[in-house]
Amino acid sequence: MTKDEMPVKQAGKFVKGKSGNPKGRPKVSDSYADLVRDLLERKIEMLTVTPMTTAKTALCVGQIRKAIKGDTTAAKELIDRAYGKVTDKLDLNNDLTITVNYVPSRKRIDNPSV
Repeated sequence: MTKDEMPVKQAGKFVKGKSGNPKGRPKVSDSYADLVRDLLERKIEMLTVTPMTTAKTALCVGQIRKAIKGDTTAAKELIDRAYGKVTDKLDLNNDLTITVNYVPSRKRIDNPSV
């Protein structure tokens, strides 16, 4: 849609119900999640960084190397990026009874101020 074809009111505002960008934001061909999944599937020997490597790939390879060395935070971040975060689901449709027993604290004999 060219500028001449865009629906505009006299005051310079867009017409209600008509999008100024009907096709939406262009899709990114290579998402970070796709890159992470691709790199996670490679053999460790193939995880090299050269002067021609993009910064995005170099950062991802660095995270993978940290995860391999035992950094669980790096591993969690990679898995979350590649496959999505795990969501907790709680079923509230069942009858659930929670009993709380309160036991009052007793004063200690050896230290009466407590």
